[in-house]
Amino acid sequence: MGHYGVMDPAQGHPAQSDAAPIDVSGFLQEYLQLNRDALLWKLEGLSDYDARRPLTPAGTNLAWHTAHVRYVG
Repeated sequence: MGHYGVMDPAQGHPAQSDAAPIDVSGFLQEYLQLNRDALLWKLEGLSDYDARRPLTPAGTNLAWHTAHVRYVG
C-alpha cells in the first residue's frame, strides 16, 4: 500500500496508509499546553506595566494574549 496522500491511479483517490492513525486531539492538547507553559515562562518577572503596555499600533499587549490563551484552553 502507498503512503497517505499519494494518489492511487487505479482507484482515483488517495492510497491507504500502513501508518498508525494520529491522535489529533491529544496532539493538539499537548501542543497548546506546551505553548501555554512557554508563555507563562516568558511572562515570569514582568511588571504589571510591562504586561499591559501596548506592543502594536492596535494596542495589543501581553495581558491580552494571556487572557486569549486562557479563553482558548
